[in-house]
Amino acid sequence: NAFAALVEGDATLAMIGLLALGAGGDLERLTTDPDLLASLISPEAVASGGAELAAAPPIVRTPLVSRYLDGMLFCAYLHGAMGGWTAVDAAHAHLPTTTEEILHPERLGAREPDVITLPALPGLEARGFVVHDEDTLGELEISIYLAQGTGEDRDASAGDGWSGDRLRVYRRDTETAVVWVST
Repeated sequence: NAFAALVEGDATLAMIGLLALGAGGDLERLTTDPDLLASLISPEAVASGGAELAAAPPIVRTPLVSRYLDGMLFCAYLHGAMGGWTAVDAAHAHLPTTTEEILHPERLGAREPDVITLPALPGLEARGFVVHDEDTLGELEISIYLAQGTGEDRDASAGDGWSGDRLRVYRRDTETAVVWVST
């Protein structure tokens, strides 16, 4: 989620800053060149953190890795383009609310996501289905879902353009029904 990406990204960027300082470099060179920074830390390198993580399905592995990698790139954007650590600190006061903002930091605060309210579905309820859970996936998880069968963990272009979504899961004994609306 967006908050976890901010927190983990901030910590990861701070560690990189200390390493850069110790090596005689400066963090500003990295945060003003996002491509250079991204090239230093690949998703594959982050995901190689253990056999369990590598074996986990993309819907588990990718959001965990994203918190650190995309979160760090988000904080680097704030640091390099918006005003150093002051801009990163300001993000903690005005939290990003969607993974779209983390994946596209230039969109931070640009718009509110569409609020989608799912109606009651009396047809399902009459058949004994009970609401089990309801949530929003967001751009990151939609890009993971839409990448299924492609050999990739996520399809960034398929998730880009996300404006909002709502998912509701119903259960009846061992059966599951899912309703999902996305804009």
